[in-house]
Amino acid sequence: DVDANIRNVWTPTDVNCFKRMKGQQLDDLYKDLLDLDTYTDDLRNFEKLKKGEKNTAMHNLFHSSDYQKAMRVTPDQKQRIDAWFPPCFG
Repeated sequence: DVDANIRNVWTPTDVNCFKRMKGQQLDDLYKDLLDLDTYTDDLRNFEKLKKGEKNTAMHNLFHSSDYQKAMRVTPDQKQRIDAWFPPCFG
């Protein structure tokens, strides 16, 4: 109602967000944020990770420029990452 941007005061981390999400939710989010096709190696590799490893990978996707570089994050993908917050916050 006041047009506040939640990401100005909150950023998802492994502790405050990703550990609370189910593995399939993380798979879907990873796929959507990085614009991955269902059959890409990057998505398959992420889906094979254990839940704790997925939490860490998601944290790194949001907070590590080295990880973003390794994942070849484009400017459009970075913009999506920087704007994302859980739908329940909306």
